[in-house]
Amino acid sequence: MLEFWKEVFTDKGVLGSIIGGLLGGFFTYLAVILTFRNQNKSEYPQKLVILAELLSEVEEVQAKLDKYFESLRKEDNSVAFVIRELNTRNWDRSFLKKAVLVDYQTYKYVSQGSVYRYPDSIRLSKDAEDVKKADLYKRQLHVLHLGVESRIRYYTKKIA
Repeated sequence: MLEFWKEVFTDKGVLGSIIGGLLGGFFTYLAVILTFRNQNKSEYPQKLVILAELLSEVEEVQAKLDKYFESLRKEDNSVAFVIRELNTRNWDRSFLKKAVLVDYQTYKYVSQGSVYRYPDSIRLSKDAEDVKKADLYKRQLHVLHLGVESRIRYYTKKIA
């Protein structure tokens, strides 16, 4: 056994093969890392488009809630709400579907924020409990809005 190792380290052909294998492996490793970095950069514009769509959806729900709260401020009891309820479950699923396409961090942020914390739908009436749930959802949407904007800034910086 000792003679085998002695022969390995004294034979120039074997030693050259070992060194060549190590150098080849090192350069292959560097090439793979550079490929992954460049691949990620090419995906950033697509992620920005998805984040813009997500932000647009969040703003749409916020606008509906703003109309609801604006009509609440009116003292007229005969005011009929244009929207009777918000299906929060569908909105949250839509937010999550878009967040998954961006990255894990965005998905984690969106999933911690809104999913399954609210009933399937929020009734929009003048009942105190309904107003409380709608206000809570509105505040959560505001936080989500800020978070999506921060992810947009993050990817915009990455592209530049």
